[in-house]
Amino acid sequence: MKNIPYTHPHTVPDDSQVVHLVLSGHTEQFRLLVDRHAASVLQTVGRIVPLPEDAEDVAQNSFVEAYQRLAQFDASKGSFRAWLLGIACHLACEFLRESTTIPMEHMDENLSNHLTDTDIDHYLTDTSPDRIDLLEKAVTILAAKDKLILSLYYYDGLPLREVGLICGCTDSYLRSRLQWIRKKLCHIVQKLEQDENK
Repeated sequence: MKNIPYTHPHTVPDDSQVVHLVLSGHTEQFRLLVDRHAASVLQTVGRIVPLPEDAEDVAQNSFVEAYQRLAQFDASKGSFRAWLLGIACHLACEFLRESTTIPMEHMDENLSNHLTDTDIDHYLTDTSPDRIDLLEKAVTILAAKDKLILSLYYYDGLPLREVGLICGCTDSYLRSRLQWIRKKLCHIVQKLEQDENK
């Protein structure tokens, strides 16, 4: 008798398979995607939108928009998670732009040109308690999207391609932006140190 490959009846479909099921009319399967990615979406939104209740609203709206745009998801361009977080990032930044209570940081493109790579490494790799405290304060001062790029790349360890999909940026832009963010952090740390020494 010929062997028949055994498939476990409780095999859990991956994200792309779930998307296909939802688009085929099994709309209740979307709940699987919500359950899998709710924490990641809320964490990403929370890095941009400071108030928890606002972050929860934006996260919920992210899933609504993802459901409405589900046919636009293209697995060949990246993971469903990256696509979903891209929607969440866009909605979170849009929320900040529309909010009159949250100040947006102005960009300084001529920032601290005197800082060398050695200076930057010195400031960002110093693990003394005082420096870590200043660095944590500096991160909170960054613009929302820069804070997100920094978090996704350094803290979450995502590759540039996935960070780009989430933030809607090219790899080359992200490389230069990460350099700018590192320089910005050093600039803020220097200023905080000067203010403390006054």
